[in-house]
Amino acid sequence: MNDNQSRIEIGVTVQDPNDSCLSISCVSSAEGNITRREREITCDVLCDRGSSYSQPVSDECCGKCIPTHCVDDDVAYSIGQHWESEENVCFEYSCELRNGVPTTVATRKECPYFDPECPDEAIYMDEFGCCKGCNTTTGKCKPEVIPLEETVGLFEISLPRRGTCRNTNTVPNFKRCSGSCDSFTVFQKQGQQQKHVSTCFCCKPSKSDKMEVELLCDTGETYISHYDNIVECQCLECSDNPQEYEPSKRIKQ
Repeated sequence: MNDNQSRIEIGVTVQDPNDSCLSISCVSSAEGNITRREREITCDVLCDRGSSYSQPVSDECCGKCIPTHCVDDDVAYSIGQHWESEENVCFEYSCELRNGVPTTVATRKECPYFDPECPDEAIYMDEFGCCKGCNTTTGKCKPEVIPLEETVGLFEISLPRRGTCRNTNTVPNFKRCSGSCDSFTVFQKQGQQQKHVSTCFCCKPSKSDKMEVELLCDTGETYISHYDNIVECQCLECSDNPQEYEPSKRIKQ
């Protein structure tokens, strides 16, 4: 079979020398007839997210999908753009052009100085779980016995048909947490903004046990209530909601 003085063997497919988007093949039928067949090449111009279709050059039929953006979690970012990931808040990400290809680069966020000689019991992680800190004031946060005179009337509850019940006697060895804890700020980038992020630690109960307190009600009845008494205190992350203890009550027989 001839095409522009070129011979094509049966069963062979070649590109049309005059049209890069046309292929020519030579086929033989069951009857022995030799037929020329032409097929037009279809180009796929749909590219994945972060790539753009580039038109063909020279004698090529189809163009190519060229990466133009970095893609993270199905979001496309331009060259030079920075972002953060909810899956790993300890790193900041940027889109950089490396060897002509958009590349996602992860950079760990800067942590404040950490004393390598910090005792194990004083080491804590910040609220993001990214940076280690040393709580040098841990020893100052400890249980403190409340003065006896301050415990009179400290425990009070109201019960239906019994009125107000409160302790009229002192409660020995009832404790509170007392002491100071470290707080600090870390300058971090969050989204498109940079700001100081505060991490606060407060002297809070870390272990407690139950104690009985005798309450005298308006009706003259005596009740026994159970309250949590602090055993150990620790510098823990501050919270807007203070921990509350709900006393359990029973009548004294």
